[in-house]
Amino acid sequence: MRVLLSMYGTRGGVDALAALTVRLRGIGAELRMRVPPDKKFAELLSGIDVDVLPSGRPMRPIMHGATLPSATELSWFRAELPAGQLDTLADAAEGCDALAATGS
Repeated sequence: MRVLLSMYGTRGGVDALAALTVRLRGIGAELRMRVPPDKKFAELLSGIDVDVLPSGRPMRPIMHGATLPSATELSWFRAELPAGQLDTLADAAEGCDALAATGS
């Protein structure tokens, strides 16, 4: 079985899907994971040997910028980050039998 796990958001979301990846691999699933293209996420996932597909905008600059995001920026993030994930989801899921997508 081929499974695509897809998320946008912060480290907590990546950690949760990494744990799910390990459990699914234990039952023989072939996995790929879409995550924001942050270096930290790639480093974390390199330890579990999963096919990583970077997607969307890096999250670190959004969450750890010099200033807190404004209300307008937060509104944009709530609308655009999920939309950006969904825009390319069908292509990433090509050939997969199952899909789990989340945001944090």
